[in-house]
Amino acid sequence: MTARRVTSGCEIKLYRPFGSSKQAYIFGHVFKKQKLKRERVSNNILKNAWEMMKRYRVSVASYQRLNVSVEDQIYQIKTDNKGFFLLSFDPPKTSGVITCKASLAEDPISAVTGELKLEKPQEIIVSDIDDTILISHSTSLFKKVYTLLSRNFERRKPFAGVQAFYHQLDSKSPNQLFFYVSSSEWNLYDFIVNFCRHHNFPEGKFLLNDIKIGLGQVIKSGGGSHKHKYEKIRMIRETYPAAKLTLIGDSGQKDAEIYEKIALEAPDRINEIYIRDLHKHKQKRLISIQKRLADKDISMNLFK
Repeated sequence: MTARRVTSGCEIKLYRPFGSSKQAYIFGHVFKKQKLKRERVSNNILKNAWEMMKRYRVSVASYQRLNVSVEDQIYQIKTDNKGFFLLSFDPPKTSGVITCKASLAEDPISAVTGELKLEKPQEIIVSDIDDTILISHSTSLFKKVYTLLSRNFERRKPFAGVQAFYHQLDSKSPNQLFFYVSSSEWNLYDFIVNFCRHHNFPEGKFLLNDIKIGLGQVIKSGGGSHKHKYEKIRMIRETYPAAKLTLIGDSGQKDAEIYEKIALEAPDRINEIYIRDLHKHKQKRLISIQKRLADKDISMNLFK
């Protein structure tokens, strides 16, 4: 990811692109009046809270015209009402690394660059983040907000043993990809990337939820509809048509239902499903889903 302040006062933030010989995606945000600085890591609760709240004091650049160049091809696109842009295109070659560049149409020096690696994985691991790898207390508003505001990415805790499990999955095949698909919003992108790097999770691509604007949105972090997870996992599945999927989530929100829907659409594309069982009162629902999937020869494993 790269970002840069430009003469227009806007910044382009480019996330990790991904793609195959079939389809590729370049995406990011354009912000205005934004000062992207390295996060100040502190053990002071008030300083951590301020650093976190600054992530929601963003000003997006809506409906900005962009030029996105891929090799010799230039695409013209616009940001949406929340400053987000997404380019879906047919790659100019079938393998290798492609250099991509995005700039504001009226400000060529705003250009930021990234690298897109075209891949053909045999397996894709798709993981949720909150309460799957990162202890977040998503179902308790007070605990969730307190944890979010009081701790930096170094002090946030992963579940015990989860890194070893993920690296075990990662070592099964030399030809696989990790995607982290979360209902956390794009405001937390840098925080999540730093958390995964600091706690030694496998390198991957991140697909998050719509950005939230305003300090009042902090308490709504990770909330709202989880429909975007289904849409993004379908996008991953269709981008890599030869790969099987391993899906990992938790019972705190709607992961089990979303994964069931994905699995029943294409049972032959699913390797396994893992759901962290967080609540006893939801076990009956999980067991029902587990049985329905078993009827289609799909394994859903419950774990603590």
